[in-house]
Order: sequence, then structure tokens, then C-alpha cells
Amino acid sequence: MKKTDIIFLLEETEKKLFTTGDLKKILKIGKENTLYKTIGGLIKENILTPLHKGKYLYRNSRPNDFEIANFLYSPSYISFESALGYYNILIQAPYKIFSATPLRNKIIESDNKEYAYTHISPKFYFGYNREKSFIIASPEKALTDLMYLASKGLKALDIKNLDLAGINRKEFYLILKKMSNKLLENFAKKLIK
Repeated sequence: MKKTDIIFLLEETEKKLFTTGDLKKILKIGKENTLYKTIGGLIKENILTPLHKGKYLYRNSRPNDFEIANFLYSPSYISFESALGYYNILIQAPYKIFSATPLRNKIIESDNKEYAYTHISPKFYFGYNREKSFIIASPEKALTDLMYLASKGLKALDIKNLDLAGINRKEFYLILKKMSNKLLENFAKKLIK
């Protein structure tokens, strides 16, 4: 297949990020060897940029860090300090991109950026929405996620670094109740009065 045909097919999808499986379908390549050889050529010609094992960025696209975070490890949603920074609740936004996942903890380094995925119980995997082109926790859920980890001693939380004016207290307490965790409830009551 010609390079111009490949570019046309990739452009036609309007996607920014591709897995090896996506490329196999789009380019209609059956043989694994041919697929990897084609991907290698696309990388060499700067049409694709490898992000992490079998995940690629298309050359003409500019996804934001949150889109990349959702793409690299799925299912996941942006939460903790990253979501609180996004909503201007955390006074200093972190350099790392923090996400919640029902899968195992994982850290992925890609393109000089660190993406940290923290396991949360599947029963706590709720309270997120699609915002623009990425999935992110609501401000209240991001705060309860962070408090949950802090209550277990897994993260530090200094309430002085938070501007809680953007938190809907009613929604916060509904999420807290739904999570039904005494340790978290006690921790939250000490911090938010």
C-alpha cells in the first residue's frame, strides 16, 4: 500500500490515537509480520509516533495529556490531583497525570510525561463524565477519590492547598454516602466542615 493511501485512510478516521489493532483494521493488513513492518515504516517516516506498547499518535494530531492518559490504560478516568487542578480546586496543578482505574496500579512514561494510574475498587468506579475529548471525574468525585487514598495513607492531602468553593457540598456528601466507607467518611468530616 502506498504511503499516500495510508495517510488518506488514517485521515479519514479523524482519530488522533491508534492501537496496533486499529491499524490492522484500518489498513486491512492480515499478516502480523506485514503489519509490524508497515507500522515500523510509518514510525520511520514520522507518520506515527510510538507512545507505549502497541499505542501510537498520528503525526498531524495534537491530543491533550488527558486524552492520552485515557488512551494509554483503559478503563480509566482522570481524577485525584489532576482533575482537581483542571477544575481549579487544587491551587497547584501537578506535573504527572493522575487517573483512577479498576485495574492494577501502573505508571507509564511517554513523550517526557508520566501517567500514574491508581487502583480503586470497582464499586467506587463511578462519578465521571466525558468532558470535551476525555473522561474525567466530577470535582466532587475527584475530591472523594483523593480523600479515600489519603484516608488509607496512600496519598498526602493538605486541605490548605484546596479551594473548595467549586465543590457542590450536597453532591460531595451524596458521593461519600454512595461510597459507604466509614474510614473515608470520618476522614472527610475532619477536613470538610
